Amino acid sequence: MNKVSKNSYTNIVERVKALDTAVHEYNQFIADLNEKLADLLDEQIRKAEVISGLIEDLRDSAGEITDTQDGYYEERSDAWKESDSGDNYTEWMESWTTLASDLPDAPNSEYHELDQMEEVDLSVLENLTQEP
Repeated sequence: MNKVSKNSYTNIVERVKALDTAVHEYNQFIADLNEKLADLLDEQIRKAEVISGLIEDLRDSAGEITDTQDGYYEERSDAWKESDSGDNYTEWMESWTTLASDLPDAPNSEYHELDQMEEVDLSVLENLTQEP
């Protein structure tokens, strides 16, 4: 091949320019999307903090109850611990311990911004010629 046809050359130039336009539009879309996501993320973080606080408060409250239950249980005699009353009390304590351990974990607030595409280097067109 000694020469690229004018039609092929023009077609390539138009495609590179179309790609450049598409990349600019995509990057603007991603920038707008990241801005909207950042606003939504702020709201999600606030809600996650409320949930985290509620979980922590609930765990603390349940922990206080189970600590008091444990103290009461330890003060009882071995005979009482082995009785039906002791067995019932142990089951009751376990239900409170289960409550504290079965609470969900706080929501994850990690967010990674979406990446824009690398810009098209239009200077590449300057180096394209139809002939060697």
